[in-house]
Order: sequence, then structure tokens, then C-alpha cells
Amino acid sequence: QAVPDDFMANYSLAYAAYDALYRHRNREIMLTPKERQHLLKRAHSHFQKCCALKPDSVTCFYRRGMLFKEMENKQKKAIPMLEQAVNNWRSLTEEQKKERHQERPKYIKSMYHLASCLLKLSLSSRALELLQQLMKEDETTEFLSPVFKQFALGKTLYQMGRFNDALSHLQTAAAASRHEKKMVPDFVRELTAGCLLMMERPGDALTEIDKIPERSMRAYVRWRRADILVALGRYSEALITLEKGIDKDSISRHKTLLRMARIHYSCGAWEKTESCAKKADHFFRKRFGNELKEAAFILALTLHAKGNHAQAMELMKRLEANGFSCPGFKKAVIQIRKGFTESVTPSENTAH
Repeated sequence: QAVPDDFMANYSLAYAAYDALYRHRNREIMLTPKERQHLLKRAHSHFQKCCALKPDSVTCFYRRGMLFKEMENKQKKAIPMLEQAVNNWRSLTEEQKKERHQERPKYIKSMYHLASCLLKLSLSSRALELLQQLMKEDETTEFLSPVFKQFALGKTLYQMGRFNDALSHLQTAAAASRHEKKMVPDFVRELTAGCLLMMERPGDALTEIDKIPERSMRAYVRWRRADILVALGRYSEALITLEKGIDKDSISRHKTLLRMARIHYSCGAWEKTESCAKKADHFFRKRFGNELKEAAFILALTLHAKGNHAQAMELMKRLEANGFSCPGFKKAVIQIRKGFTESVTPSENTAH
């Protein structure tokens, strides 16, 4: 039993739960959902107590932030924890920093993960500023691999639409991998291909992404490769790329099916579009328990294209009522409403 105000006792209990959660995530041990939830609750409870007992701690706030970010995918809750870890280190005097030098790696990592959270919330300018500070602070120590730091900068600049600058950092990340005598990570190649695609160099993008062995392509790599092939007008190959990985994907299969639906729609293959959209919705409902609104939107467009304006209008009304929005949604509503109105007007005139 932990002593309520004993920092080390609370930290030991918190870290034991934290470590087990990470080992479960890395598939070193197996936990049931109930066991995982219990450990999450325990880790949060004891780290929260540690933060109260030692409010200037860097490590405790960092680890609690990582629980939110890595274990629960709760970026908004992770941000204040990681910000506090960063601020705590920066508030120390130079003498205190020397005495607590073992906490400096957690400060550097807090900056890195805080930038990641900000980027996921589309706060790219703040993320970029933080990463630039990180590059200076970790220049000589390299608590983080240059590969990850350069990739993070590339990803941030990509989100900001600065594709040429992003490409430069991604190329530096690839060079750093080769310097470490390691293979260039797939995520570096995939985003490099993304930059080349956005720079209207789809041929170069395809060459880059095809350096990733086909047998080991993860879903996000297949999505990018399909986008490149579509840009090249090679729709059949894009569909084959997506189809090859669909059975292995038990988490994001709906995203693959939505991409397939969009390709079929652009080719005017309405029945195949409808089939893929329905499969995507079915998978999403089974996996997550909710309707996949993007699939309903594609279905509405398809029904409209097939002349089923009433059904299309019904779907769009429901999406509007549920606050759905995406690029082109408002324009599609106008078009479908117009099609629906024109389809009912002749019959009304005949009745009179």
C-alpha cells in the first residue's frame, strides 16, 4: 500500500503501470481491455499525485502527457501536461539544471511530442516554432535521432503547404538514416513522395514510393501510392494497389474503401462506387459503432448521378442535420437540391 504523500512510492506504482502499458503496445505482453483500463487509471492516479507532490517535475508531467498522447490519443489533454514539463525545465536555474541533468532528455522529448500534438490539431505554426527551438537545444546532445527531428520538421512544413522546404528536411532525414547505416524509414519515403506529388512531380513521386517493398507496404503507403497513380491517370493500377492490402487492414479498412469509392466515382462506375461506400460504412459501424458520414456523402453523390434524386436529397438532409461538412459539400447540396426539384416539377405540372 502506497503512503499517500510518499513521492517515490507513488512514482514506482505509476511507472510500473506505465511500463506495462508500453510493453502491451509493443506486443511484449498481452493485456485484456479491462486490465489495460485498470493500468491506465492507476498510472494517471499516481502520476497525478506525483505532479502535486513535486510540481516542478519534468519527468512526471512528461509521462502523464505521454499517457494521454500515446495510450489514449487525447492530444488536447496531453498538451497542458507536456507544456508544463517544458516550462518546468525552463524555469530552473542553471545550477538546478546541472543538478537535475537526468531530466533534460525528458524536456527535449516533451518538446518533440508537444509539437506532434499541436500538428495533429493543425496548429502548425506553433509546432514549427517549437521544433526549431528543439533543433537548437538538441544540436549537440542528440537525445532524439536527427531522422525523427528532420521528419517532424518536414511533416510540419508539408501541413503548412511549404512543400519544397518540407522536401529538403525529408531528404536530410533520409541522409541521416543512411549515415546511421539504416534503411530509410517508410514514413520518410511516403511523405517525400507526397511532397513530390504536391509539387506536380507524380513520376518522381512514384519512383520514390516504389522504393518501399510492395510486400511490406502499410495502408498509409498504399493510399499515397494510389493518389500518385490517380494523378498519372492510371486508375486501374491505383485500385489494384488498394485492393492488395485491404484484407490485412483491420483498423483503417474503411479509409481504403472510401478511396476506392472515389476512384470508381471519378470513372463513372456507379455500382462499384455504391458497393465500396456501403462496405466502408459497414466496416466502420462494426468497428467503431457509428455511421461513416463520408460514405453517406459518396452514396448521395452516386444516387444523384444515377438519377435517384429523392434518395440523394434524403441523405444530404440527414448529413446537414448532423453538422457534416467537407470540401465541396455545400456545392453538392445545391446541385442535388436542384436535381431533386427538377425531378418533381414535371409531375406537379402534369397534375394541374
